Amino acid sequence: LMAWPEDRVLGAHSALRGELGQTRAASRAAESSPLSGLVAALLLENRRTDSPFHAYLEYLHEEFRALRQSALFWPAPHLSALNATLGLETLRAAARSHRDVVALFQLSPELLAPSRVPSSGAVPGGVPRDASPQGLPLFEAEVHWAVSVSVCRGIWDHRLGVWSLLPGSELLARGDRAAANVRLRRLGVEETSCPASPAPAWELVAIRDIAAEEPLVLDGGVGNLELL
Repeated sequence: LMAWPEDRVLGAHSALRGELGQTRAASRAAESSPLSGLVAALLLENRRTDSPFHAYLEYLHEEFRALRQSALFWPAPHLSALNATLGLETLRAAARSHRDVVALFQLSPELLAPSRVPSSGAVPGGVPRDASPQGLPLFEAEVHWAVSVSVCRGIWDHRLGVWSLLPGSELLARGDRAAANVRLRRLGVEETSCPASPAPAWELVAIRDIAAEEPLVLDGGVGNLELL
């Protein structure tokens, strides 16, 4: 039904995942979250002045008002009701990713400099002479925005063990397994329907017949914060 080529998928590249791994080792974090890579990637793209995702990020900032209704912003008495559900583990993953990215940019503030944010994937080895060696400090609200968007809009890839954002996928309705009529599938080069495709892609596929006016519904999963 739809497809996202690799350059239209927002997620952490290998160099950024390596930086996160080194930060975890240096801070001796007992637990970390795979969500951290997507949160860090969102923060870096948000700082770029030439990001190809500029219009999409602008949309996500506007949509943040809707995300504030999620369980991430519930008061403590309401959160205690999650103790018997899988939703609590989702909140813990969000908290770990918040801690991971704060530690990352505290240890490597130069990553936040606009000139250091890569457009092709790898983190450059040096800073240009006309660039500041470090960007503006990381703001708490900025991190909370990135965590909220990642956990409410991100797509978990079980095969690769990474989180990604697919621009436009947040417009799909989230439901339970019984209501779902579509699913997202990550394809490798050898599996893609286009033999000439140079990189893996995501595809949205129907899992049953869909009527012309029927909304597209994804299985949101038990831990989906919006459903909670």
